Amino acid sequence: MDKEDYRIRRTCCPSCNGPQPGITRRGFLQGVGGMTVLGTALTGVKWSSLALAEEKAKGWQRHTLVVKPILVYDTPQRKHQTSWRSWGGIQTEEDAKQEVVRIEKELKGLEAKADFPIESCGTLATAELCQNIYHHLEVHEIKERFRRSMKIGNVVFCAVDQIETRRLIWDAVKDKVNFFCDGRMSAEVLRILAACDSSSRKHYPSTLFGSGEAFVGPCTAKTTIYCANIAAGLMLAQFTRYLRQLPIDCDIQLNLLASELTVGGGR
Repeated sequence: MDKEDYRIRRTCCPSCNGPQPGITRRGFLQGVGGMTVLGTALTGVKWSSLALAEEKAKGWQRHTLVVKPILVYDTPQRKHQTSWRSWGGIQTEEDAKQEVVRIEKELKGLEAKADFPIESCGTLATAELCQNIYHHLEVHEIKERFRRSMKIGNVVFCAVDQIETRRLIWDAVKDKVNFFCDGRMSAEVLRILAACDSSSRKHYPSTLFGSGEAFVGPCTAKTTIYCANIAAGLMLAQFTRYLRQLPIDCDIQLNLLASELTVGGGR
């Protein structure tokens, strides 16, 4: 096994805590392959043979481990006299394409080395992932920046990083849509805002503020995937209540770390 000293940071920002001992994703994959070879060399018996014998004896059914990687990234745009670029290797669409190739190559290598069945499904984009869940779903991808002149439907889910972008989108669509939902999060704190009637439409603009007032956390705080999943579920929950003509909660704040839920803004 490669004896290279793999190190990671607790956060992605170079000023936070300094490097900490750990292991990278690629180091983990190399380690898994190395341990498989080591186990075979030491025992002279493949793990799959031992596992298969035990499974037959106990009547167990072996299932394949299915890996469905999803690559989440953004492409920062240069801004004058401000910190506009996050820490990380993916800065452009070309960087993302190269990373997809690397991920898929490593997964194939893991499939070949691992002594248990693995099935990798490639790096899925959001549209493809949705269609895998529901094959009849019709998805139209618009791979360009939002513009006021864009044709939109009557429902908008807003999931962007910058508060100024939220203001731009709201000003452009507020008189065109019947339901608007905005998801915000940082690390383990999330906020869901919905606007579909006079009171909620009046409340939403009060949650917008200048970019200088925005909390700037480490960029790893934007990729806490389980928090993002919960936020997505709450956004859909508000939408289903709207569809069923039930009252919505126009302002929900959830702190997962402290287990605190706050519902405000009236109904």
